Amino acid sequence: LEYSVDGKEFTEFDFVKGMGTSNKLNKYNSVHLNAFDLNNKIYYRLKQVDYSGEFEYSNIVAVSKDDESMATISFYPNPVIDKATVSYLSNEKAALEIRVFDINGTELFKQNVNVKKGESEINFNEVQNLANGVYMIRIDDSLNVKTIKFIKSN
Repeated sequence: LEYSVDGKEFTEFDFVKGMGTSNKLNKYNSVHLNAFDLNNKIYYRLKQVDYSGEFEYSNIVAVSKDDESMATISFYPNPVIDKATVSYLSNEKAALEIRVFDINGTELFKQNVNVKKGESEINFNEVQNLANGVYMIRIDDSLNVKTIKFIKSN
């Protein structure tokens, strides 16, 4: 997967191993963390490489940051001891999907929450059951996705 801020010069940001030749639909995904820190408009393309080393590019897709639909998402405290909070501020109500992963990418738990317009705080007591270590929390409202690394300690 490649990105560009000008639509001309592309840089690889992720490599996803293919599932080989297949007659069925295979789904792949990737997250470009903090992409809009680079620019308000990001261009993407897929470089598909065959086993022989031959490759071809997909069509270029432009993704723009729409400030009206952007939510402010934060997570605290970090490091976490026994409970944590997700703070969500938006101009509209939303359905959030909140997932926690270990450092290997294994999903540990998932919570769906409906939030109102304005500021909402979602408390996470589940973190008290986590072993000390590094984790990722992913908050997705279908328009915005934010992934935050956090540390669990006693």
